[in-house]
Amino acid sequence: MKVINRKYITGWFAVLLLVMVGIGCNDPYGNRIDYTKLQQEEAELRKDFFKDVLDSLMEISTDTIDKMEEEGWVSFEIEKGSTDSILVGKRVAFKYTYYYVLRDESGDTRRMARFTNVGTETLATYTVGSVGQQDTEVIPGVDLAIRHMSLYGKSYILMSHSLAFNDYYPVVAEVEIVSIDLD
Repeated sequence: MKVINRKYITGWFAVLLLVMVGIGCNDPYGNRIDYTKLQQEEAELRKDFFKDVLDSLMEISTDTIDKMEEEGWVSFEIEKGSTDSILVGKRVAFKYTYYYVLRDESGDTRRMARFTNVGTETLATYTVGSVGQQDTEVIPGVDLAIRHMSLYGKSYILMSHSLAFNDYYPVVAEVEIVSIDLD
């Protein structure tokens, strides 16, 4: 009887393992991300959260701007502020808290704080209408809503992922305008 060499068996086992791994890696559908499904889930989550908070926001809101269908955001003005309107091209400083909208383990919508400058010494400052890709404090949905605010005004803004961090979670922003250039 012929004895099979241990190296021979180990070599064939290694080849078999590599072939199996290689077949798994070549599966064109194995690692595909369905972006359409992610967008649909984000839109449904945003709609459910909007339904959940609408009544309470309408009670405390002095004005509502609904641009959800056209631009992907809605703003509830919580405090009116002064008569000094914010115009594109003006320098603005504001306080913010950004939240992700998520579902908890029971399927209910919830906010989870992401970024804030409330309670810090620094304010977010920028020129209205000039939001860049590298700016992490001023996101496009906030820039669009700020254009409808006034000095010392406070707003609660709900926006789609494409106007925020673009990671398929709706975002809520609480914004308070602290100063603007009036010249």
